[in-house]
Amino acid sequence: MTFRGIIRNGEVVFPAGIDLPEGTEVDVQPVKPRRGRSRGGAASSKAVGRVLPGLGLWKDRPEMSDPVAYLKRQRGENRARRGAGG
Repeated sequence: MTFRGIIRNGEVVFPAGIDLPEGTEVDVQPVKPRRGRSRGGAASSKAVGRVLPGLGLWKDRPEMSDPVAYLKRQRGENRARRGAGG
């Protein structure tokens, strides 16, 4: 059986749900990150929250219910402040 984890503060941190008994010996083999892919494949939202604490920070902001429209508005406002040449 193989598990994938990340080194945090000198310790291997596994996604939630991996429960190995205390004292279990493990082999650790560093893995080169693959281009274009996230490091660890599918993970629970709880594990993602630990790795990306800002994820979902805007979920309760009604002005961001459509992120594409929100960014277009922001960019338009920024251009207007800088002048039409930006």
